[in-house]
Formats: sequence, structure tokens, C-alpha cells
Amino acid sequence: MKRITPLKSFLLLLYLTTSLYYVIRITQGNPLSLETLLLSLIGCILIGSLFYLAYFDLKEMSVHNIISLILMLFLFLLNLSIYFTKGSEYSILIGNNFVFSPYQNFLSTIILGSISQLIVLVTKEKALGLGDVRIAIICGLLIGYQNLFLWTNITVFSALFYGLILVIKKKRFKGIKIPFVPFMVLGVIIILLLKV
Repeated sequence: MKRITPLKSFLLLLYLTTSLYYVIRITQGNPLSLETLLLSLIGCILIGSLFYLAYFDLKEMSVHNIISLILMLFLFLLNLSIYFTKGSEYSILIGNNFVFSPYQNFLSTIILGSISQLIVLVTKEKALGLGDVRIAIICGLLIGYQNLFLWTNITVFSALFYGLILVIKKKRFKGIKIPFVPFMVLGVIIILLLKV
């Protein structure tokens, strides 16, 4: 039998409390309907997948290819189907403040994907890898253009803070590798918790 590590326990507890908070916020003030239940289910699956991707990157220093591709395709098809069936101006208000707008999601995806891919090409995969580009695309498909600045600040400054802690702890700067996916996921989760 496998032993559950403290990190796994912490992430599981964090996932459960985040999902519970998300479901409570979605259903708060809304009558219980099929749409509310569907939004809650999709939100919990997305949050769980993001937590797993963050955990996998922490442990392996790489992005899980299959889960990230499935999640990226699912979000792309979801945004695309809403965009073509409802129109470019259509958006879904989730909770009190979070607006899911396929048009804005595609815009943020193009921006995040392009910048991430440019970083990969310029640094020859020393700063970011192609898996990080997939996660950036996933984040763009979720958060939208209106939350892009906040997401970028949360992601970059939390990664910088973690990096500084590692530099101080190891007493060296060169050769320190930082998994970036947990910080991208942290940005998405904070935005969802603040806006929903």
C-alpha cells in the first residue's frame, strides 16, 4: 500500500476545500438547476485537473502530456461551441463576478500562448518548456482577457517569491529549477475564488 505524503494530503485537502467553496459560491443565490449542477461539476473537474497538473510538475518537473492535452482540447471545444452557437458577444456570469466569455478567453489564449511560445523559442526551453505553453493556453481559455493582468501578477510574483526562498535556502543562484505550473494554477484558482 502506498503511503500518502504530506504534500499529497495538503493538495487533496486544498482541492476539497476549494471545490466545496466553488460549489457553495455557484449555488449561492441561484436556484438548484441542471445548469448550476453542471457548472459545479465542470468546475470541480477543472480544479481537480489543475491541482493534479501542479502536483505532477512539483514532483516530476514536467507537465503531464495526456491530461494537459485533454484539458486544453476540452476547454478549446467548450469555448468554440459557445462562441459559434451563442455568438461573439455571449458570456456566462458564473457566481457574482466571474464572466466566462469565449471571445475574451480566445484573446487571452492568443496572448498567453504567443508570449509563452516566444519565451520557449528565445531561451531554447531553459526558462519555460512546451508543457508550460499548454498550461498557459489552458489558463487563457479559463480566465479571459479581463483577468489577464491579475493572473500574470499572481503567477510571476508567487514564482519569484518561491524562487527567492529556494535561493536563500540553497545559498546559490545558478542551477535552481522552479516548476512554473503550480504558480500558473495558483493564479487561476485565486481568480476563480475571488471572482466567483
